[in-house]
Amino acid sequence: MNIYGLGNPGVLYRDTRHNVGFMVIDRIAKDKGLRPTVKGNALIYKWDIHRLIKPMLYMNNSGIVCRDIQARFPSSMLVVYDDFYLPLGSIRIRKRGGDGGHKGISSIIYVLETEDIPRIRLGIGPISNNSLVKDFVLKNFLPEEKETVEQMINTAVEAIETIVNDGLEKAMNKFNAKRRVNEI
Repeated sequence: MNIYGLGNPGVLYRDTRHNVGFMVIDRIAKDKGLRPTVKGNALIYKWDIHRLIKPMLYMNNSGIVCRDIQARFPSSMLVVYDDFYLPLGSIRIRKRGGDGGHKGISSIIYVLETEDIPRIRLGIGPISNNSLVKDFVLKNFLPEEKETVEQMINTAVEAIETIVNDGLEKAMNKFNAKRRVNEI
């Protein structure tokens, strides 16, 4: 399985809301002691029989990297990315779906010509009514949000390990239900 964490390259964007996909990949790589190799426009970490991939093009061009690496079988990939419609700290796992206004997933859907792309959406919201989406997603997390973000990243890592070991269905049952319980 190829696991893509979406984000924007460069120090300027490293700690922004839009880069939680990168943060998840970085956490797994650090925990497993993995070192990246560069292939085209991506950093790739070999993790057993899986690959962790950070596209090094800007978010809106994520599909180009997925096409160059994935080419076929989008069902054997997993995309991890931010979602400002979800409350901060929540995660949602899906087998498929539209782009929900996210430019990175929109690029992937467009280039691969399918919505059948398994994904983990990470909550970075809510966005305030007077914020522009671009301004909101490119802001760093507030100090009081960092603990929640760390917990979300830990949960996303656990969800990825469940997907890898037990399959998408089990992960959906476990983590989507967990999210609902936590919100009650």
